[in-house]
Amino acid sequence: MALPALLPPESLEAVAQQLDAAVAERVRAWAPAYGALVDEMRRTNPTEGSAEEQALLDRSLHLMLDLQRPLGLAFFRVLELSFDREAESVLREEFATPDVTRKLAMRHLQDALRTLGVLQELMANVLREASQDDLNALAHYLDLAREHQLHPDAQALSFLRWQLDLVVALEAVKAAPSELAFWANRAAVGSRRVEAMLAAAGPLSLRGDLARMRAQLAWTNWDDAEVARELAPWKRTA
Repeated sequence: MALPALLPPESLEAVAQQLDAAVAERVRAWAPAYGALVDEMRRTNPTEGSAEEQALLDRSLHLMLDLQRPLGLAFFRVLELSFDREAESVLREEFATPDVTRKLAMRHLQDALRTLGVLQELMANVLREASQDDLNALAHYLDLAREHQLHPDAQALSFLRWQLDLVVALEAVKAAPSELAFWANRAAVGSRRVEAMLAAAGPLSLRGDLARMRAQLAWTNWDDAEVARELAPWKRTA
């Protein structure tokens, strides 16, 4: 299960001003590390599938976990606010610029943002409908992922790669048209890949992920007596 990304670091302060004080404090404390990651991605532009890209995507995942875990469902409020801000900004930029290359790049970004919005709504709806056991299992899974520095699987890598490309493209909106077009095109290609994965998986797959986490982790806090009770019906009688 891949988490939706936040949008450009520069938007986080504006977003924080609309949040409860405790949530805003966590977002502000977290933002510098996120900004450094986005800057490094833009500066180095690592080859897809390289060790350098893998390291950046790993950092991206664990930064998301570092913020999402303590915020819980409030994480999606942060996503919603940052999404709305960037969607309006991209639309205004498209109307304001006379440059055809920049206008096309803005269209690519609008397409990618639409995909991100669908992903955010899908995740939020599934989690809102999830049982408390599912949410507890997800929280425990996220804790294990952070503690053991788990690497994202192939699907999560595709999500993370696209999300970072989109964030970098939004950071490059005021850059030279050639740089903006490069990152916006990558974001558009990535969004098509993600839409294909969402069509193949959808909400049932996400709900299945939650149920599987709950089943896999249910026994982790059992004591010896609970294990014995679980196994008792399966013991052979003389």
